[in-house]
Amino acid sequence: SPWLDINPMWSPDGGSLAFQSDRQGRMEVWTMNADGAEQRQRSTVGSAGHFTPWETDGRSLLFRPARPDQPVARLTVADGRLAPLDVRGGAHMSFAPGDTMVADVVGHRQVWVSPLGAAPGTPRAAPSMVFAFDDPDIRIDYPVWSPDGRWLLFDRLKPEGGDIWLLEPLPRAK
Repeated sequence: SPWLDINPMWSPDGGSLAFQSDRQGRMEVWTMNADGAEQRQRSTVGSAGHFTPWETDGRSLLFRPARPDQPVARLTVADGRLAPLDVRGGAHMSFAPGDTMVADVVGHRQVWVSPLGAAPGTPRAAPSMVFAFDDPDIRIDYPVWSPDGRWLLFDRLKPEGGDIWLLEPLPRAK
């Protein structure tokens, strides 16, 4: 095709894919059935970043709008409604189990954890940096939560090569 379709992410039930496409002139979030049918544009504010992870219930996903002054947003797939979130990063987001926190990297130098859920009537905790390397030649990417939410894996790339790091323990969502 003449357009760019990139960064696919399976829905939790495996029945759909979210992806980014520039087929309407700029990169936006799209979804389609697993067989490629029913391709629909879901965002209208532009899309940046590499990942558009689905929430566990499959009704919404997170993405970073294209404009730098717009925060990471939750996109409700059924109606395209956007809800801004206080999430640091936005390019390589990974949900903790239960969708209570998001991990991402900022500037490819720092690992951040952003809480999403809070008990009704309690203030939501602020995002926090949980790790950084001092060496400016090191790049951090692709944090992924463990199934129990106690640690993160991420890759570290330096001019001599790369490796995988394990960060533990992490703050637990309340």
